Amino acid sequence: MREFENQVDFIGIGARDTVDSLEEFVRKYELEHFAHVSDPNASLWGHLGVRGQPTWIFVFSDGTSETLFRPPLDQVREILRRMAER
Repeated sequence: MREFENQVDFIGIGARDTVDSLEEFVRKYELEHFAHVSDPNASLWGHLGVRGQPTWIFVFSDGTSETLFRPPLDQVREILRRMAER
């Protein structure tokens, strides 16, 4: 999704694990180009309604949001295109 990194903000939420594990995951998958938050007890996940990985939560400029669990990447790209156009 790097094609959208200057148009859309990304935040990763690492839940149910340690900060060290999150940092290792970020390095392993080369995800250093966006912010990450550690959520060891999954309280943020619970607040956001996340039920597993991968979950994408899109927050639009008008304050509305859309949550997708295991969406196809073409659907993710389409939503990101719409967000980048705003």
